[in-house]
This record gives sequence, C-alpha cells and structure tokens, in this order.
Amino acid sequence: MKKSILSLLIFSFILCGCKNTTPLSNKEFCLDTIIQITLYDSSSKNILNNCFDLCKKYERIFSANNKKSELYKINHSSNKLEAQELSDDLYKVIKQGLYYSDLSKGSFDITIGSISSLWDFKKHTLPEDPLIQHHLHDVSYKNIILENHKIRFLNTETMIDLGAIAKGYIADQIKNYLLKENVKEESMNFYIFWVYEVQLWTDLVEKYPERGERHQKGKGIAMYCGSIKKSGADLRKAIMKAKGLTSGDGLRGIEYQLLNALAVKNVDKFMDIVLRLYSAYGGQRTEDGHELLIPSGFVQMLNDKEKFTRYGYAFVIGLEGSYEKEKEEAKS
Repeated sequence: MKKSILSLLIFSFILCGCKNTTPLSNKEFCLDTIIQITLYDSSSKNILNNCFDLCKKYERIFSANNKKSELYKINHSSNKLEAQELSDDLYKVIKQGLYYSDLSKGSFDITIGSISSLWDFKKHTLPEDPLIQHHLHDVSYKNIILENHKIRFLNTETMIDLGAIAKGYIADQIKNYLLKENVKEESMNFYIFWVYEVQLWTDLVEKYPERGERHQKGKGIAMYCGSIKKSGADLRKAIMKAKGLTSGDGLRGIEYQLLNALAVKNVDKFMDIVLRLYSAYGGQRTEDGHELLIPSGFVQMLNDKEKFTRYGYAFVIGLEGSYEKEKEEAKS
C-alpha cells in the first residue's frame, strides 16, 4: 500500500468584490501553515478578525499537534478502545475522511498519524527505518469504528491525521460565514491556493526492504527536489527583477496555472508554461553565477507521473518563495 505524507505549506484565501476600493487584509500562522485573508467586499475589520477566530476555533478541534485540541486528546486517550464522544465538526470530518479512505482502498488514509508524527519537518530530520516499519502496521482506516457520533479504535497505536482534509472543511465554513455577513457570492473571486510538498519516503516496505537501499533512494530524491526548489526560487527572482516587483503577488497567476496542471497531471501543460517562462526570463545569471536554465530533472518526469508530482510541486514551492523562507529559518 502506498503511503504519501503531505505537508501543507501555503493556504491563501482571497475574496474579491467591488464595493471597497481599499481591501482589508491580514496574514497569520495557523493550522501549521500561513493563512492570508483579503476582503474587498467589506470594510468591517470585525468580519476579518472573525474569520481568523474561526481558523483558531477549528485548530482547537482538528490539530494533530496541538495538545489542547480535541483530535490530539482522542489520539492520545488512555481509553481508545472504548467509544469516545465527538463534536459535530470532528465527527463530520472523520466520517468524510473514512469515506475517501475506503473509496481509495487505503491510498488515502486518515490514520497516517502514527507515521506522519515521526517526521520533524522543521528540523528536516527523518525517523529510523525500524520505527517506521513498526508503525506501518498501525496505519489502517479499518481500525476506526465510527457510529452515533462516537469513535472507537481497534488498535491503541492508530492515530488520525486530518491535515489533508480538514483545511478544505474550514475554508467552506469561512465561506459560509462570509455569505451570512452579506459578502455576496457573485462578487467573490474565491480560491484556495494549496501548495503541497510531497515528502519523499513512499512505498517504504514494498519497494526498498533493505535499509541502506531505501535510505540512499530517499536521500537522493530529496536532494534533487531541493535542487529543483532552488531552480524555482531562481526563476522567481529573475521574474521579479525583470518586472520590477517587490513582492511575489504578481506571480500568483503563474503559480495557479502550474498548480492546475499538477492537479490534473497534465505534463504537457505544465512544461508549456515552464518553457514560456524560461524563454521570457532565461539567459540571466543566478546569484551564485550560474546560467538560469530549465532543471534537467524535468526531462526525467515527462514519462514518470510520480516524478512529475514530486518535481513539479518542488518547483512551485521554490517559485512561491518558500525555498528562501526555509533558508532563513535554517540560519536562525
């Protein structure tokens, strides 16, 4: 069974209208990601603040890392084999998560928590293989019994991680709140901008049973994705310099097009956008003196859907600016 661990890097929520020429905007770190909300159809700071309050409310329900959250307490309860009462919101999201886990026959599995919790994404450290193999046996949505607004675990080591589904639910709740506050839907340009960094340790047991082979494979792919991130970051700087931009807001349209191509796995569309960008802004020198060229790894991904996903998202992450943020965090 293939298990992929995804970490959300960006969550951008923009509402556009025409009533207020001076938009209200705020950005906060919540739900383990950066959330930006901009309102063009309202002049009420209370509405904007209430949107972030909703984010914090749901973080206290869905977070797998916040020790005060409802999900964290359920995951770490000493009575997991007994039925535990769930709030309406948590029940709905777990139920939906189990539906898609079953529909995908476990390719998507909300019980990945026992594995995802082993990674330290801030320090970029990897868990040891024996620990991964031990917890792989705990990953199965079939270990969850959900009925009558209650949850019961069949395995005490099984843990739920709703990171791949809860943020969409939260976005829907914020949208519903804004509609109630008369931010008209027809005046909205509403999108959620998700960039995922695919952690590269998949098929851990089936493909690479030997520790050394698996370690070298994962290490090599991870290093190459880092190189592609840098290529995206170098292109970002070249575009901003050519256009005289002081922020990355002018790149949102390009990023959105690339993400659409990735979402539908359209390699041709993705490469067409990349080729046009390098045709327009290539030929410059990077900060370290190298010529700005299309990453050679893009050739490898033309007939490899898995590499297309990994390399493509790595490139967009760099183009979005997260590569530079990671470097700054590493220095601090």
